[in-house]
Amino acid sequence: MTDPVLRFKKLQSALADRVSAQALRVDGPRLVIRAADAEQLAVVQRLVRDHGLKVGDDVVMGVEAFDLVQLVDPHSCLCEVGSHVPLSVLEARLKTSGLTLGPLSPCAATLRVGEWLEGPHASLRPIPGGRLEPAALSLEAALWTGGVYRSHRAPRSAAGPALDHLQLGGRGAGGRSPRATGRRRSACCSTSGPPRPSRRRAGGRPPEAPGR
Repeated sequence: MTDPVLRFKKLQSALADRVSAQALRVDGPRLVIRAADAEQLAVVQRLVRDHGLKVGDDVVMGVEAFDLVQLVDPHSCLCEVGSHVPLSVLEARLKTSGLTLGPLSPCAATLRVGEWLEGPHASLRPIPGGRLEPAALSLEAALWTGGVYRSHRAPRSAAGPALDHLQLGGRGAGGRSPRATGRRRSACCSTSGPPRPSRRRAGGRPPEAPGR
């Protein structure tokens, strides 16, 4: 088996024209690589595997650069967020715009966005009617093959086949998800949804039953 130090040197040589020297750091027995964007993250992940190294054991992928929180459209409540952002920070930022992620379990509240998307929570949250739906409307994923996958900001039924279901809750099996866009709800609405309009008539009488 090739010496890990030699494999690291070969990997660093392969990364020389793709990653700046400032983005590479040796931390004990592991190499730390900080990617600047999804394309760079995907290429680095492929090179790590091509050199017989394992992400996590031999190489740590730093995602500190993915710390964006941006309200894309205040009317539709769309928000773009990076995987390195803690959910508690995201919730605090959303509340300044009158928005919220919705109810989070104490365990989920301690996670970062990437962990929430890729882990067992799969970004699921309760919605009116007692159902669960992913908070992520679209995803950006750096695949292990070296490519980048981006889904459309559209309802699942209108967008056609997508790979989002492989990323959400997939624990990074298909790749890492550095960025996601989701629809946040108004902070004034509870999980039971907005109040329903009254069925009473203006005169105070309930509507007549059909057929009367």
